[in-house]
Amino acid sequence: MGNEQNALEAIAKALQSPLPDAIAKAFTSPSSPTTGLAEYNLEQGARLLYPITTIFRNEIPREVGQAGIQANWRAITAVNPNGESIGVSEGNRGGYNSYTEVDRFAKFVELGLEDYVTWKAERAAGNFQNLDELATQMLLQATMEAEERVILGGNATTGLGVTPTPTVTVSGTGGTIPAASNLLTCVALTLKGAQLSSVGNGVKLPYTRTNADGSTDSITGFSAQPSAGAAATTSGSTSSLTASIAAVKGAFAYAWFLGVSGSQKLAAITNTASVSLTAAAAGNQNLTALPASDASTDPLVFDGLIAQAVAAGSGAYFHDAGGNALTSTGSGTGGIAEIDAAIEAFYTNYRMIPTDITISGADQKAIKNLILSGNTNAAPFFQDSEGNVRAGARVRTYTNPIGYGPSDLNLRVHPFLPQGTLLFTTKQVPYPLSNVRQIMKMNLRRDYYSILWPLRSRKYEYGVYFDGVLQHYFPASMGILTNFASA
Repeated sequence: MGNEQNALEAIAKALQSPLPDAIAKAFTSPSSPTTGLAEYNLEQGARLLYPITTIFRNEIPREVGQAGIQANWRAITAVNPNGESIGVSEGNRGGYNSYTEVDRFAKFVELGLEDYVTWKAERAAGNFQNLDELATQMLLQATMEAEERVILGGNATTGLGVTPTPTVTVSGTGGTIPAASNLLTCVALTLKGAQLSSVGNGVKLPYTRTNADGSTDSITGFSAQPSAGAAATTSGSTSSLTASIAAVKGAFAYAWFLGVSGSQKLAAITNTASVSLTAAAAGNQNLTALPASDASTDPLVFDGLIAQAVAAGSGAYFHDAGGNALTSTGSGTGGIAEIDAAIEAFYTNYRMIPTDITISGADQKAIKNLILSGNTNAAPFFQDSEGNVRAGARVRTYTNPIGYGPSDLNLRVHPFLPQGTLLFTTKQVPYPLSNVRQIMKMNLRRDYYSILWPLRSRKYEYGVYFDGVLQHYFPASMGILTNFASA
């Protein structure tokens, strides 16, 4: 009876209390996913929706167990290079054979990335996601993709040097450049510089990085020494100009600064060593912000494929297209003149044919269009076994025009290779008894490893690293076409 009395008194008290402004008279579906009486429908674990590109890293063999501070090797690159006659007179001996020997080395470097998970973040994640595992997984993937960029464009020792002085042609029409005693300066960029620079944000500058342990490192390797300023005097207010330089070996892009002396601003960044300007500088970065000397090398990484190909004495093929587009061989052959010339040079100089051609997506499309429009009238329409018509075409291989070596070269796209540069590589040495199992390898003192560092604050700190160098036995098997315009 006492409980019933208490309940009646509670009801009477509630009826006498002020009522809220709104009274829910029924249960309806909430209008927000995070309010109301509804389950929060969240799938377990974050979806990892990001690309990881590791084309060269995946195919280059990895050899672990080395020691010392650098890899050292010697190679004999020619036998009887002087063409000594083998004729022998009666009773006498023949002439002496000669050979060409080179000494090569590559310094081991340590590469890796860091991350951490705070204790509070770990508790907040609960059963939704294991943040420790996720952090390590993403570190490994990021390190692999960063390694791919170094394999392609790392530049430890082969500096770009001084950018050549532009040749400038000024027109009084075709633009809005105002009258001024302008100077035009060009700065060649490395692959890293090309990827991290833009007109809006400027050319990437060297910086001091504060590391996870509080130490610091100087991060360089973005740009060459600027060229001398070329006179680009304009008159009137409708001027425009064009300019060009010889391609810089190892450069992937070019930054152009326009303005009067001391006030030259970034006007354009191009993939070719030429530019056409119709307006005053669009960017805000002043030329004086850039290093006055060559800052294109990064001693914390190893030389990648491009750097090893353009290094002095490499013997690799190099062709500057002069800012022109690739050209068709015509006559229904389905070829590209510049690629055919490179293949012929490989055959003539080294009696070998590359196995792979690596290009940008834009250049792959341009080559396809050039082949279809310049060599054949075949429309790119095909019918499958079910009668469906498929449109479009893609160039996946390139036929070797010389009856020697492999019949076809693989043509593939690499998303890190800017438009205007094409790379020839070879998967194996074509000479018998060369005693080289693979033409290039990752020579490693230690392959990928992860460290959970000792606690020093309320967070778990991780690092993923590897220790080694890209070793290429025969750089002459590589080739570069560069400074060609988009078709």
